[in-house]
Amino acid sequence: MAAFSIEYTMPKGALSTGRGSTIVEEELRAATAAGLQLVRNQIVPGTPRGVTSILAGGNQTEIRGEGVDILGRVFNPVLYAVAVEKGTVPHFPPYKQGSGLYRWVEKVMGIGGKETARVAFLVARKIGQHGTRARNFFRDGTQRARGPVLARFSVARDRIVARWGA
Repeated sequence: MAAFSIEYTMPKGALSTGRGSTIVEEELRAATAAGLQLVRNQIVPGTPRGVTSILAGGNQTEIRGEGVDILGRVFNPVLYAVAVEKGTVPHFPPYKQGSGLYRWVEKVMGIGGKETARVAFLVARKIGQHGTRARNFFRDGTQRARGPVLARFSVARDRIVARWGA
């Protein structure tokens, strides 16, 4: 009786030892962290700085998930971040002494004394007529970082393949 058999021995490496998924997660997590830092580093310099620079200091990164389901995000929890990013429709903001606009007129425009209240009112009136323009610091920073982030993930792919064979 004729018999036919095929025998194959898996080479020793990450796939045969069960470390393959761990390697993928390590490399994707490292690429995600590096990518988020690249994006954040492009966003922060373009973030408008008003009276306090709170908005610029609010840019943060976060990584969630495990395995190949990893999500990274750059975000800003400051309440007015979206309004600065996208602009606003016409509205009449608070402008009297103690308001953010009043302090902005003092610090950014360099106007003090009795003139501050008058100029703050004029700025508020202008915002009431036209709104505020979009500053697009997130959009622009993300676009600038796109190429370097994609390159970092290409490096991760190459490292995964190299480590699987090790």
